[in-house]
Amino acid sequence: MHFSRLLNANDAQLAQTLGAVHKTLDGQSHDVQILGEIAERVANLKRALSLDPTDTTSHELYVSLRQRVRQDNERLGRSIGITHPNAVSEATPRIISVIKSEYAKTQCFVPKLSRMKLILKKNPPKKVMAFLHYRSIDSMLKHEQTSHLVLLARYIEDHKWNQQHELQLSGLSTADFESRQVEIFWLDKAVLVEAFIPTSNKHHFVLHSKEAGCVAIAPTTEKVINSYTIRTISLMIHYIQEILYLSTYTKVIMPLPQFGQLYAKAVVSEHDTHLKLAQYPLHWRSLHHAVHKAELADVFPPHIGPEEWHTKRANESLQTINELVHFWGDHSYVISGPDEHVSGNVIDVAIDDSYDRRFGEHSLKYARRELEQELFSRYLQEPRVHSVVLRRFGIL
Repeated sequence: MHFSRLLNANDAQLAQTLGAVHKTLDGQSHDVQILGEIAERVANLKRALSLDPTDTTSHELYVSLRQRVRQDNERLGRSIGITHPNAVSEATPRIISVIKSEYAKTQCFVPKLSRMKLILKKNPPKKVMAFLHYRSIDSMLKHEQTSHLVLLARYIEDHKWNQQHELQLSGLSTADFESRQVEIFWLDKAVLVEAFIPTSNKHHFVLHSKEAGCVAIAPTTEKVINSYTIRTISLMIHYIQEILYLSTYTKVIMPLPQFGQLYAKAVVSEHDTHLKLAQYPLHWRSLHHAVHKAELADVFPPHIGPEEWHTKRANESLQTINELVHFWGDHSYVISGPDEHVSGNVIDVAIDDSYDRRFGEHSLKYARRELEQELFSRYLQEPRVHSVVLRRFGIL
């Protein structure tokens, strides 16, 4: 099955799921429709890059996309007042300012900081304490912001600490939560540079904590990074949206008896399934996206406002910052090529360019995530499909 190769998914499981859904919908096939859209968008993408749609190799497309992301990095940087968009020290404060302005009124639903402080006291992040040169958890909590410490622990502490953290989170009740503004900051502490090096290939120096409701840029000794501005802005937009996905999920599961355990798993075990469609495990983002697209918000409890279902993909959101980088808008889930797949997602391409990755080592992670979301959100928009899923959450 072509879709399984695009998603790097289990062929038999995906085929079985789509087959079951097709029967439910009397043969309606959104996957075939999406494949047609991708083919059309790939042709348009190649034309925009002055390439022949019928005679361009995957390698040639990849090289052209890398060139384009560098050009758009310059355009984006200049438009927000950055003279050298690859210069980390110059670009970072301006990036923070732009993202703060863009999300100035954005609220997330997260545990109260007073409750998170108690959780940290019961399960002290000792590696974080060592990097910040504190001898006691009480001293660290007195002098450091709680949300920052939660974020640091996510990347610095080991698996055992995270298991204990999940256990602590599972004890949360609905009364422990509040709505507050998404926090955006530059973690500009030289003592932490070494702490993020082991996991840099996972976060690319853009950090986030869903339970703390914050996104941050990590410190680095690197002075110049290719495509730094466009990569960092795109990743920050992406992770803010991930925080907002968890916010709606949290509000939906509030009435369920296993609320604390479900929330904890959603935070710590991020690859665990939130829901299933014909036994295929799906992330909540697929249903969230479906609700936004199908205008289903009114079937959910009134404590979730219609505006909370709005989704912002990085490819599309770049246009709101600068119309000159509209090139990426329609390509968030585009994956081109019959064998050697190439991503049209701006995050994948910018990450590849920042590390100067060779063809064959390139990223498909973010395009695949967006493609899975697009595929299943379309099926979840169908009344006969989403009604089954919503009943499992006790909504219908």
